[in-house]
Amino acid sequence: QRLRSRMVAIAERRPPASRKADQEGSSSNGDAGSSSSPGNVTLVARLLAIDLEISNVAFRTIGPGGFMGEKLGAWVWEAISFLADGFCWFLIVPVYTLAKHRKLDALLLPDSLLLAATLVVDIPIIVGLKQLFKRRRPPAHKHDMRFVGVDKFSFPSGHATRCWALVAALCFVATHGTRGGLPEGLTPDSTSLIVGWGCAVSVSRIALGRHFVSDVLVGAMIGCVATFPIALALTTKVSGGAW
Repeated sequence: QRLRSRMVAIAERRPPASRKADQEGSSSNGDAGSSSSPGNVTLVARLLAIDLEISNVAFRTIGPGGFMGEKLGAWVWEAISFLADGFCWFLIVPVYTLAKHRKLDALLLPDSLLLAATLVVDIPIIVGLKQLFKRRRPPAHKHDMRFVGVDKFSFPSGHATRCWALVAALCFVATHGTRGGLPEGLTPDSTSLIVGWGCAVSVSRIALGRHFVSDVLVGAMIGCVATFPIALALTTKVSGGAW
């Protein structure tokens, strides 16, 4: 009787969370295995937890408030992130083409057409995936008027898919050129700068707390192996194999 009384007293002194876990564990074990115990965490849950931890560490280290300071860090990363905004590139492609060739039909040149096709193809891919997964953005993210519709979701990163699809497209044009030669200012030596831009944009999305690391990594892969190849196939068909 004394031993039993001591065991009850010890159990009552344990934290409520521990007692609750024990109760849930015993109830699930007695349920003929119909539900798993809290300790039986799935692989996906573990990976998501690691993803969250790495993303939080990156945000605290290199994000606003990190080694660059809050104001400078926010300004620098926002500026880099802006370089891959969709509406920014939808202006860059026609403005660059018209400024260089000074005629409207120059928009149908293979290099300009490939960049435009990359931006267009990216839209349904990213909208569909965000709507499918509906992953919430990281805790550090602050919502504003820019994040409406599917943009309120995190996975995958639209900046990463767009950015790396453009990286692939620009590197392709820089190394292959067209029947008219390489576009001015775009040479095989510039591919390292293009890839560096892609890396900087990807890091900026994590540093700003807008995305988890996995959002950016998967987004980069989608841009390279899905968005760009589709855009290249469409451009090649329209331009009659100008590459």
